Amino acid sequence: VCLLFGLSSAAEAAQKWEVGIAFLASAEGDEYQEAIDKNIQEIEKVSGGAYLKIGVFRDLLDRAEYRISSQGSVRAAPVTEIKKTTRGDSIFFAEEYLIRFFKEIFQNPNSKRLLIIYGHGHAYNGFELGSLLQLKRLLVDGLPARSTSESRIPPLDALWMDSCLMGNVEVAYELRSIAHYYLGSEETEFASGNPFDALSVL
Repeated sequence: VCLLFGLSSAAEAAQKWEVGIAFLASAEGDEYQEAIDKNIQEIEKVSGGAYLKIGVFRDLLDRAEYRISSQGSVRAAPVTEIKKTTRGDSIFFAEEYLIRFFKEIFQNPNSKRLLIIYGHGHAYNGFELGSLLQLKRLLVDGLPARSTSESRIPPLDALWMDSCLMGNVEVAYELRSIAHYYLGSEETEFASGNPFDALSVL
């Protein structure tokens, strides 16, 4: 929450934000899925407006779905649903669909960009469904660059891991090229996750 206040206060009053939230927990049980449902309901209450674009991605066992809203709340945005036909070893978190989501949510190179990843973290070993190096490759390949002329600029302003055990030096170092700021927990987290209503400060 403090990070959001810091980033928003440092920006201009009319600074635009693009916020992507990816729930990557298709293999988790009913209780975990219920926690995700509650988080999405909390996100839907955030008032977007002309300067806040919010997108929510969710990976499920039989499909992936996402919704993006550039005006008003996420509730007003249509859900794009993609049926899964294959899930080979090369697909990490419904990879091809997640990349499609990245390209739709992060379109303005002049906006501030925040990506929140919610899932079952295992520190340097990555997530329940894939390794940290697989996640890094997915972010490097999938996140739209700021510009072709300045390739060293990270594609994100902030990467927020809403996942257990991901707030350590090894993970932050591995993902150092992805964002200016990295936020994660060194401890285990409750399934309820981050206070998503804090996005309203943007």
